[in-house]
Amino acid sequence: MRYVKMASIGAVMGLGLMMAACSSDPEPFNETASSVTLKYDGDQIETATNQAGKYCASRGGVARLRNVNEQSDGQNIAVYDCVMDMAPASPMTQQTAPATPMPMQPAR
Repeated sequence: MRYVKMASIGAVMGLGLMMAACSSDPEPFNETASSVTLKYDGDQIETATNQAGKYCASRGGVARLRNVNEQSDGQNIAVYDCVMDMAPASPMTQQTAPATPMPMQPAR
């Protein structure tokens, strides 16, 4: 009876390990200076986006999703472009047109 319990526990633990192996973190598929391609399981787009964001940030940019290709094996391939972060200019650096002077009125 003791051996049956141990065998059952071993089977449950083995099944858990196999399930953990099937749902791995997104892995880089292709990396360049201006983009990163990640392969991930069907429900891990958020994790892939976070990983792409870290990759692009290390190169001075932000990740922008270009496209996702669904594979027949349940995995997806996402391509992210690393684009320069174009923050809006501060009000101090924006140029404005000079004020137009008002015409003087003759004194009465």
